[in-house]
Amino acid sequence: ELEFIEGKAGKPSVRSSVRIVATEQTLYIGARFEEPNMSEVTRTVRVHDENAWADDCLELFFLPGLDAAGDYYQWVVSASDAVFDAKREGTGTNKDLWNGKGIGFKTFRGTDHWSVEVAVPFASIPGATNQPVMRFNATRNRPKLENSTRPEEYMSWSVLRSSSSHTPARYGVLAFAARGGKLP
Repeated sequence: ELEFIEGKAGKPSVRSSVRIVATEQTLYIGARFEEPNMSEVTRTVRVHDENAWADDCLELFFLPGLDAAGDYYQWVVSASDAVFDAKREGTGTNKDLWNGKGIGFKTFRGTDHWSVEVAVPFASIPGATNQPVMRFNATRNRPKLENSTRPEEYMSWSVLRSSSSHTPARYGVLAFAARGGKLP
């Protein structure tokens, strides 16, 4: 269950959940986002590497290992199937365009929710192939629409205590038991 990204009190107005499972080669992520009025889901961005985060979207952050000062990788898929991907420095600065080759996804829009399933081959994230642990975060962006009563909400798997998703020191940790990974 995702919480407010800043860690503020209370619960988001809608439920959002993320599930993760890994094989030796691939990380699978499934997200389900409740939305009582599907006509208010923002779906305007359509071009690769444009601002997909401005739409309703799932953002994923991968940082192989535990060094929060290291480079990390951001992958965003919007409710309109637009994708943004980038390599970032530990400060969040966009270091260069990284194209997550081999990453697959599928979105679905139901009557009261939208969802996305993502398959991330470890080989598509530089430095992740044999890592026993990885810093990770998943966020949901739910922007406010003009003339709508829907609240603007940003939710996160790891509470970041910041309005910015670019705080890798606060990302959660995935430990891959098959690789000898243990939680710190």
